[in-house]
Amino acid sequence: MKYVFGSIIFCSITNIACNGKFTEKKKSKEFIPGTYVLFFESKFTKGSDTLVISRMGGNAYTILDKISYHFLKEDMHLPDVHESRHYTAVWDEKYNILKEINSYRSFRFEPDSNKLYMGNIKFEKVKNDTPDLF
Repeated sequence: MKYVFGSIIFCSITNIACNGKFTEKKKSKEFIPGTYVLFFESKFTKGSDTLVISRMGGNAYTILDKISYHFLKEDMHLPDVHESRHYTAVWDEKYNILKEINSYRSFRFEPDSNKLYMGNIKFEKVKNDTPDLF
């Protein structure tokens, strides 16, 4: 009887722990589509980096990276520079990250704090309504 009771407790604890991990991964994956922004400023530059992430289907995502900045020279505002790049990424369920296909770049999401991390660079999620691109 002790063994049966112990087995029931073990199975219950394992089930609760696994469901929590599954819910966390599902929450991260559902959080992914959206627009994320990073504002930056230094003595010589000022600008922003915007990531627009859309789901293509399954575990595939497209990322539009729009960078806009300008150089500062003795308090002069020089012309703005705009760049954009497109990436394709795949959701890695084992590590709970989005991996860009053609590089080693990876994106980690923290839905509870509304953040995306690209390495140690922190982006803030500002918009949720990017459409799926099936």
